Amino acid sequence: MLRIARHAGLDEELDIWVLRRSCALLSHWLATRKGDDTLLPLSLNITASRLIETEYMDALRRVLRLYRLKGDCLRLDVSGVESFSATPEPLVLAMKSLANDGISFCVDRFGPEHDSLRLLSMLSRSYCQFLCMAGQAAALSD
Repeated sequence: MLRIARHAGLDEELDIWVLRRSCALLSHWLATRKGDDTLLPLSLNITASRLIETEYMDALRRVLRLYRLKGDCLRLDVSGVESFSATPEPLVLAMKSLANDGISFCVDRFGPEHDSLRLLSMLSRSYCQFLCMAGQAAALSD
């Protein structure tokens, strides 16, 4: 389905639709939860190339405001970071900007055949410690 949407030029609209629908459901769940239920963040898949688009970041922030959600309710599972191994700065800037809003990240494809660790090396030690202290450490998977 994603290939069809991409081929039809609807992948950006689909990304925003999934974001809106997911945040609407999360908002409903939060409104109906009882007591001290543990809140797990909503995980959404996003490509690194989409994440660096200003329009997407603006739309993401608008949707969170629309449904009165805090950034810590959302975790973005970022794929395709390997395409930024030569010049990771735009991706790092986007991630830092969204992390300042409380959004956390999971970055995949780490290992010797991928240069994704360079991305994390660009985040300062104090910044990574801030993420860990805030309970928003990036999850690593092979």
